[in-house]
Amino acid sequence: MTTPATTGGRRRTLSPAIGKVIVSAVLGRSGRTGYSAAFEEAVTHPVGDLLLLDRVSLDKEWRGFGVGPALAAEAVRRLSEGCCAVAVFPGMGEYPEDREQVTEAYRLQAKKKIAALWESIGFQPFRRGVGLLDTALRQPEELMHARRAELPALGTAFQRPGSV
Repeated sequence: MTTPATTGGRRRTLSPAIGKVIVSAVLGRSGRTGYSAAFEEAVTHPVGDLLLLDRVSLDKEWRGFGVGPALAAEAVRRLSEGCCAVAVFPGMGEYPEDREQVTEAYRLQAKKKIAALWESIGFQPFRRGVGLLDTALRQPEELMHARRAELPALGTAFQRPGSV
């Protein structure tokens, strides 16, 4: 079963495993309506929609230059208008061609890197591995502006061979 998600007027499906983790962290007990007490305590104004980010990817040739956090922050800003919070569950979206490489240690390391990226743009650890960004706080906006300010230098460095 998939959970429907709406993003920018386009309807798509949320992966079942990630959807269940986020929903159980945010809503709590099965059958409960509304947000959990923990969510209401974690978010400044827990009224309104919740944006669930299922998958975010960046083409391999663009990775490692620092543009990921800037683009993620911009996407969150554009998609989260009218939402009280944004939720993510850091996990691997892609696997190496040789699946034998994907050990539990490999998976945990990838998850740590992805969680660090989300934290660098304002997401805070919540429950069950879910990260939350409170859209009412100034910190995410300030972090987004900081990432945006880094883009010209990243672009210049990218154009110089061997400089990044």
